[in-house]
Amino acid sequence: MEITYENIQPILKQETWETHMVRCTFQVDGKDPIQAFGQVTMDQNQIVQTAVKSSVKQGIIYSLIRGIARVFGGIFGGIGGAVVSSGVSTVGYTVASAKMNNQNMYQPKLTPENKKEAVVNAFKTVDNFFRYDEANKKWVSAF
Repeated sequence: MEITYENIQPILKQETWETHMVRCTFQVDGKDPIQAFGQVTMDQNQIVQTAVKSSVKQGIIYSLIRGIARVFGGIFGGIGGAVVSSGVSTVGYTVASAKMNNQNMYQPKLTPENKKEAVVNAFKTVDNFFRYDEANKKWVSAF
């Protein structure tokens, strides 16, 4: 039998999310609850899309900063202009880096579909404690 979120939902007694991790409690009639953990993961397409978007955005912002720094450097001219240009570039890059916040860049998006997938994956880590009773159409203890 294929394990789906819908067919394990009757024995899913608790589902607790902390960022991209889920702690699930599964329990069948008359037995102790079993806990399992799962997590939402990014698919390869999402990783590539995120990296490309970030690179393009960063390239555009840094080009704008270089252009602005050149304008300020040209206004002041000479050595003073070089110093001003360097200062504007440094401040611009620092602000841009702080605003881009790449810390969350590779965090998966929480959608109902991938949350269900994480719960199913959590169940699969403990499915040996359960078996599906076809006659009664329900999960029972494997022991």
